[in-house]
Amino acid sequence: MNTRYNQFTKSLAIVSVVTIICLLYKSNLELLNIAMLYLLPILYVAINYGQIQTFFISLIVVILFNFLFIPPLFTFNVHDARYLLSFVIIMIVGQLISILAARASKAKELETSESLHEAILNSLSHELRTPLTVIIGATSSILSHELKLTEEEVNELIQETYSSAFSMKELIENLLTSARFESGHLKPIITDCSVGEIISNSLLKVENKYSKEAIFIVHEDLPSIQNDAVLLEQAFYNLLDNAFKYGEKVTIEVNHSQNDLLITICNTGELPDKREIAMIGKKFTRLSNSLNVSGLGLGLFLAKRIIETLNGSIDTKIVDSEFCIYIRL
Repeated sequence: MNTRYNQFTKSLAIVSVVTIICLLYKSNLELLNIAMLYLLPILYVAINYGQIQTFFISLIVVILFNFLFIPPLFTFNVHDARYLLSFVIIMIVGQLISILAARASKAKELETSESLHEAILNSLSHELRTPLTVIIGATSSILSHELKLTEEEVNELIQETYSSAFSMKELIENLLTSARFESGHLKPIITDCSVGEIISNSLLKVENKYSKEAIFIVHEDLPSIQNDAVLLEQAFYNLLDNAFKYGEKVTIEVNHSQNDLLITICNTGELPDKREIAMIGKKFTRLSNSLNVSGLGLGLFLAKRIIETLNGSIDTKIVDSEFCIYIRL
């Protein structure tokens, strides 16, 4: 409602400017010139705001044109029927342009949507094909009677199979959660939960995945909070996975104030361009520091959506050569 009000206000301002110009140069302008000038705000509204706004702006233009410029002046009487026809034409032109603009916009959206859909499918097929190829290759080697594998080699192949299967599981879970968000079927299940325990569980999984360790700092005993533990763990896992994926050193710090918890996750290493910070958290967006690391660009997007759905906030900054994420719950 507020957006529509702002659009209408902006449209009225443009009509007012045109009216002032026409009044100031009235003696030098013919009625046809004035009519052409009045078409400008109608065209602007028709292209940008839609049929309803265009109808009302066209109506206002017709009223002003008639009242201020059509003889007899300052009345709504029309002495020549041709002017009535011009009023109707102005209204029709506005609506036609509005319809054409809407169709053009829809066509552009459809084209963009199809391109995005194709890009997602291509990326998704690659992300699933890669671990699936590893799984098939590893298991076929293990099952082969021709290869004489040592116990160590078999264990390595089993580990590769597990890692690839786990990557597929992560991708599918993120896609399913994203689909639940889009469909509006994701309903948080609020219970008594420990943020310290949730972060510890997420951290343990990520440390095992990357064979790295992080610095985990908790300044005091953390109280239990009412929240969705499952969704929070998925959000923190994605955030920590992103930090480990691009970071050489990862630090997690938890502070507790009277009203909320502040969790800070910082990593050194490859940093995103400062101009790209605004893109962080957008769906299917990967930044320039992604290098050759695989992914669909869903991790930070889902973490942001989950935290905000659970009435928290999330912010990102580059501080002293570190990329930091601030989560407030």
